[in-house]
Amino acid sequence: MLPTPSILTGAQPRSAQAPATTHWRSPLGWIALALVLIASAEASRWFTIGDQSMSALWPPAGIFIGATAALGYRALLVMTPVFFIWLLWLDGSPPVLAALAATGQCLGAATGAFLMRRFWRLGQKKGPFSELIALYTRAALAGGLVTSLFGAVGYRLGSPVAAAATLHDTVFVYLAFEALGIILFAPLTYSLLSNPRYFFQQIRLDWMRRMPWIWLALTSGLILLALLVHGLNESSYATAIGFAFFPLLCWFILQTRPPSGLVAIPVFVGVFLGLSLNGMGGLPHIITLPDLIRSLLLVGGLAVMCQVLSAITTERTRLIQGFQEQARTDFLTGLRNDRAFTEDLRAALDERTHSDRAPDWLVYLRVLEADRIEELLGFEASHALERQLAARLMGTTGPRAMPARIADATFVLLMPAESTAVLYRQLESLYTDFDGSVLEPGGHQTQIRVTVGAAPLDGNLEDPIHYLSAATQAAHQAEQHSPRIHIIENTRTLISERHATTQQIERLKSALTEDRLELFAQRIQPFSPQDTGLHYEILVRLRERDGELVSPGGFLPVAETFGFMGEIDQWVIRTTLRTLAANPEWLASTAKCAINLAGTSLSNPELVAFIDQELRVAGVPAAKISFEITETEQIGNRSAAVAQVRAMRELGCSVSLDDFGTGLATFDYLRSFELDFVKIDGIFVRDLLANHQDQSMVRAICEVARSMGLRTIAEFVEGEDLIEALRQLGVDYGQGFGIARPAPIHELFEQPAA
Repeated sequence: MLPTPSILTGAQPRSAQAPATTHWRSPLGWIALALVLIASAEASRWFTIGDQSMSALWPPAGIFIGATAALGYRALLVMTPVFFIWLLWLDGSPPVLAALAATGQCLGAATGAFLMRRFWRLGQKKGPFSELIALYTRAALAGGLVTSLFGAVGYRLGSPVAAAATLHDTVFVYLAFEALGIILFAPLTYSLLSNPRYFFQQIRLDWMRRMPWIWLALTSGLILLALLVHGLNESSYATAIGFAFFPLLCWFILQTRPPSGLVAIPVFVGVFLGLSLNGMGGLPHIITLPDLIRSLLLVGGLAVMCQVLSAITTERTRLIQGFQEQARTDFLTGLRNDRAFTEDLRAALDERTHSDRAPDWLVYLRVLEADRIEELLGFEASHALERQLAARLMGTTGPRAMPARIADATFVLLMPAESTAVLYRQLESLYTDFDGSVLEPGGHQTQIRVTVGAAPLDGNLEDPIHYLSAATQAAHQAEQHSPRIHIIENTRTLISERHATTQQIERLKSALTEDRLELFAQRIQPFSPQDTGLHYEILVRLRERDGELVSPGGFLPVAETFGFMGEIDQWVIRTTLRTLAANPEWLASTAKCAINLAGTSLSNPELVAFIDQELRVAGVPAAKISFEITETEQIGNRSAAVAQVRAMRELGCSVSLDDFGTGLATFDYLRSFELDFVKIDGIFVRDLLANHQDQSMVRAICEVARSMGLRTIAEFVEGEDLIEALRQLGVDYGQGFGIARPAPIHELFEQPAA
């Protein structure tokens, strides 16, 4: 299929383009074309001077070239004999003139159409102005010249009046009529025959607005006014009014779609010439052939100016549409970007309010560890990976899902589903297509892992941003599942959860600002009678403004999720050290004070310097302080964390590994980190007396720890029998409600040891 010319088709979008042949498979189409050709030729009789046979407005010239360009050369097989018959029987032309004129019209149309098609084939990225110049030079001039040569020879042979004129004068006059007909009617014919449905749809959309009707009323009123003034012998005023048609036409072209302009320009020329030929409306009266030539040059110039204005409008529209498309398109993958998807999502939500069908689902798909892939493969390969993912997503879901890329390796789409079960099967299919697949961006093989979340567009949330947030949250929760798929079935529940989370965040912020955190402590009991010092772990609580005490489960999960743990840990370290410094008797009785460190704190490069400074300010011996670390994904840089632990031990502090036995890489942590204590997770302690496997695990942990010079602390210790069992297995310390419950730190030192 040839590139679609914007001038001749009215800059129709690619979705509206259709091969012209699809509209002309029925004989009725060809019959209609023949009838239109005959009707236009008959209508041209209205634009002749007296007994002159030449018409001032010659639509067949443009119809021949436009139809040939749109339908191919086979259109000439229909139009040429029909035109010959019209010349011979209806127009009464001599056989020689009819034969040469029909032959010339056929060859001229073939030449013009061939040159235009060649221009489109070789100049796919030409603009409207280039196409307009091609129309004038290739179709109107070259094609019209071929037709004029044959027509002029036919006139000289078939008409005694024409024989008296020179050949070149006849050719020139004939060419003027041909060129004007091509300029006016070739674009109109091509656009109409290429896609009739689109052509009439655009005109219908224009006339559904108020502006064209206002223009029609003004134009009709102007014509009547010009006729009235001319009837009153006020010719100068009538002429001024008559020439006001042109700015009105320009206004119409600027305000309407290109197909409407393609119709309006020939209508304007026809009205202008009709009034001039009849000496009406104050326009120059055409009496002689020279008058006609002058009027043709005038009206032809006005028509060209209108077409130039149309070209400017088309180019402007094309640029604006291009900029709008760029603003909505992801530059890397060609999918929608976040801005476009948000607009489409808003439209889908608006449509949802007027529909009773089941809501669509917003699906969020993210490639895990995308940043590491970029670090390993580099930008070019990472970008190639994104393009491959986008192509696969488009191939899997299709354009109706409106897939979009909203961030690095992050995609969203809409998915209809009648029920959650149906949706889950669809998500499983999508997940299977992506997760575990091996792609080769830039020649590098990489296996990807994805997480998929979905939220319904159920109308419960305020705007598209909140739905995107809900789908994002679902994808984060999916990371804890296998397969990594999670569906939020009701966003109303999400709203209440989000509201509660917001309240917790604000409560935590205010508590930190108003210093409403409090230190608690839980005693750790040595199982060896030789260890007589006081061991305890520092815990933290939050005091509400009304005095209510909030347990760690009420604020620490939110603090971990939203990045407050570093600030809380620093508060605990500073407050603990200064509290011990302010109470020398507490400090003197302390053998080990254990303080928990979150993974985010351990990743802070300033942590050790902060601890060192606070130890110096408080004057607390570093040997009395122990820091507990936990196996967690929040430790972003493992080697940096190892260095932090080593630096803390160099200060004189000891380090414990908390929750040993249930973490991510338990024994690897023992090998990597320089530790002093290992805290055995309560999952192995709680049912120790009745579970032989737990006993074996605890015994094995103690043996490994002892071989590495580490001491062990058992958590969740409850009851004297359990304490004795742990002592027999080789555990060094115990901690739990059976030994002491958490209490405000001052109570720990006020109560005697159990």
